[in-house]
Amino acid sequence: MTTVRVALDWSPNTNHIGLYLAKAKGWYADAGLAVEIVSPHEDAYKASSSSTSSTASTSAPAPTAPSRTSGKDVIVRYYNAYNAGDLETISSLLAPDVSYHDMIYEEPFVGREAVVAFLRK
Repeated sequence: MTTVRVALDWSPNTNHIGLYLAKAKGWYADAGLAVEIVSPHEDAYKASSSSTSSTASTSAPAPTAPSRTSGKDVIVRYYNAYNAGDLETISSLLAPDVSYHDMIYEEPFVGREAVVAFLRK
């Protein structure tokens, strides 16, 4: 089992529902992941993506080039990149036609460039 520590960018809210749902349904465990979700209000932003140091951890070193051979690998790499603020790696893991819907916005962000631009904010 690979351990992944996901640091939220804000107190838990509807934007994080996918993380909590996947954990509650056991989808991470099914993929061989032990996911710990860290909320900033629990650790005073020490592990959040807005802090200067990332605390993402895995039990195996992440590969240096994107690997599409395993869903587990992609998930681990995505969370590590998100926690480190590494938009280049995130971009490499997204499908060209990815669609991301943040409930604050009326329309979803469609396409790799649009999603990465949103995450850059």
